Amino acid sequence: SAPSPWRRPNCLACAAAAPQTGATLAGVAAALNAGDSDTVPLATAALSAPGLTRADRAQLFLDRGLAHEQRGDRDVALADFTAAIGMHALTPLAQARGLFARGVTLDGLNRTGDAMADYTAAIRVSPKFAPALNNRANIWRRRGDMAAARRDYLAALAAINLHPEFSYFGLGQIAETRGDKTAALGFYTQAVAANPA
Repeated sequence: SAPSPWRRPNCLACAAAAPQTGATLAGVAAALNAGDSDTVPLATAALSAPGLTRADRAQLFLDRGLAHEQRGDRDVALADFTAAIGMHALTPLAQARGLFARGVTLDGLNRTGDAMADYTAAIRVSPKFAPALNNRANIWRRRGDMAAARRDYLAALAAINLHPEFSYFGLGQIAETRGDKTAALGFYTQAVAANPA
């Protein structure tokens, strides 16, 4: 698996928004990053505020979806992710993150075909988006397509990857499946070196 998508980077659009709207968006983002249980009501209230741009609304739907996913409310999260993605108003990176987050939710619901489609769409929007590459590789590996899985794990490692341990672990799993214990041990050692925990 890949790192949790629930934390998100500071909203660049917030700085350019009207001061009150920017403060609201920043407040929702801060609550989400802190894992605050008030994130859903904060985002819901913010969605009814006047003067929101399409980009503001899309970001709020995305944040509320992430908060619902944190709470385990996957069906509601799915609806919010779909609303955010469907507005086509997010920045390319935020759109990729939205597709990735929806893919994680779909994967958790055992809808792997739909998850694969979202991971692929995220990669199309942001070709070096390591979490989507890694999670798509996981699905390829589970399906037995080790060559495709290996390509995606290696692409994830070549990208800006804050959590390479997941890709190294996947490569270790592939090597182990092929009976190459020496290579598997090497990949697992690199995974532990990247994240001793």
